Amino acid sequence: MKIISVLRHETAKKILTILHDDESASHGKLAQRLNISSQALTWNMKQMKQSGLVTGLAEGNTIKYSIDETHLDTVKQCINVIANER
Repeated sequence: MKIISVLRHETAKKILTILHDDESASHGKLAQRLNISSQALTWNMKQMKQSGLVTGLAEGNTIKYSIDETHLDTVKQCINVIANER
């Protein structure tokens, strides 16, 4: 249910779609691809990390995000359904 709730938000849906397609992405790459500020991305990622949908791994000065393995299959199914509805 929380995945569907998150996917109702356009920015979160775009983030999960990118992470679905690329498997992981750095904070800077996500912000650039979404054309949003670093602060806006930080807020969105904090919300998704709190709900357990994404994980962030620090690599030096960079944070790489990915979909949490616990929810990976469900997120992929939801993303595929959304893609097929278009």
